[in-house]
Amino acid sequence: MMRHDIGGYAMRFTTMIAAATLSAGPVWADSQAADVCKANLSPTGQKIYAAVLAQHPTSSTGRELITSEVKKRMADGEVTLSEGRSTGEAVGKCLKLLK
Repeated sequence: MMRHDIGGYAMRFTTMIAAATLSAGPVWADSQAADVCKANLSPTGQKIYAAVLAQHPTSSTGRELITSEVKKRMADGEVTLSEGRSTGEAVGKCLKLLK
């Protein structure tokens, strides 16, 4: 298992994800488009998407939930900092379709 020390990058990473992802709303406006978007995510992205969606994100919690899930996978060595950033951004875009 790879371990990545994200201590020095945590604040910068959180800021990047928060700025890059758009809020996810609980209203299922375009679930078909979100499903297509999810299918195009990496396997890790699909796991993050499912984990965040299971927590019923709102416009005020979506960014925080995505960031938390990405950080967990970074700590477990599943993704690197750059992979985490791009995956978080992609998940945010898919969740935005549900708004």
